[in-house]
Amino acid sequence: MVNGVLKTKMYHIFSYDGNVIIYRLIEAGSKIRDKSPRAVDWLMMASEEFEDILVKEGLIKQESKGILKESARCIQEDMIKNKVDIENLSTEDLGLFASTGRNLHLLTMHRAKGREFDAVAIIDCHDGRIPDFRAIRKRDSKRIEEARRLLYVSITRARRFLLYITDDEEYRLGPSRFICESYLDLERYN
Repeated sequence: MVNGVLKTKMYHIFSYDGNVIIYRLIEAGSKIRDKSPRAVDWLMMASEEFEDILVKEGLIKQESKGILKESARCIQEDMIKNKVDIENLSTEDLGLFASTGRNLHLLTMHRAKGREFDAVAIIDCHDGRIPDFRAIRKRDSKRIEEARRLLYVSITRARRFLLYITDDEEYRLGPSRFICESYLDLERYN
């Protein structure tokens, strides 16, 4: 669903501009909460406001507008089906329905150390990022080895499913040079 909604690559949100958008969304959500502490009202108003921001920023195509509002309606229906008293549910109560074990965790490779997940997606996995272009240009073997080790650590965080994402925007940079190394044995999956 995300690929159909997003107009740009998903990792754009990790840039400075992406952080600005996230803060705008948080600010909008807080203002809406101040207007109406009822969870149902907040869900509907926030979905509209968030869509306006995301469309304006080019992260959701205009023709896909309405998908967040539809998602908010589905959340409401699910709560009603599960006999949640939505009329008396506050925005603070919404956190009770979050399942932290099933949520998406956005982590750096360093922060992923020592953790394990059913599924792991490594974003922006191409030469110039892993290893960093400066390490490649300077032929810094220590930094290149550190990048190899970090990628290996990241890959081994996945219990069941591993996805790595690269792009073809820069023709000179293909997938990370470490991807096809023997410990991954990716050739047998192609």
